[in-house]
Amino acid sequence: MIIEYLCASIGISTFRSVFLHPGTNYHSITFYNYYSRMNIYVGNLSRQASEVEVRALFAQFGEVKSVKIIKDNFSGEPRGFAFVEMPEASAGSQAIKELDSQEFGDKRLKVNEAEPKNTTEKAFNSFSSPYGYKNRHSSY
Repeated sequence: MIIEYLCASIGISTFRSVFLHPGTNYHSITFYNYYSRMNIYVGNLSRQASEVEVRALFAQFGEVKSVKIIKDNFSGEPRGFAFVEMPEASAGSQAIKELDSQEFGDKRLKVNEAEPKNTTEKAFNSFSSPYGYKNRHSSY
């Protein structure tokens, strides 16, 4: 009963039919908490660093769910920063504390919690407007 309530509160309506087999002991279920995971920004990363090396660096603090090294759109070369996702927030916090300002590949890392992508509307730019140039002194 508690499981159904928890699943309904986070928007999962078919939890029992999809995730549980008949005869499952409901007291032994472990929930993956969406809100406990941590996304970590790793800056000043060496351009020669690979995903395997970054994963190994963070794996000493706990499970690493994903590593994404950001690359340039045109050349495909790494831009010098990455994002690491860890399922446990406590392990992520410990990794941030321990790895910030540490040497990795002849550079000092800048490690902190990643901020969510800004999804707010961008400021109006009259030159890129689909309606053409607008006089900035006139009222809209």
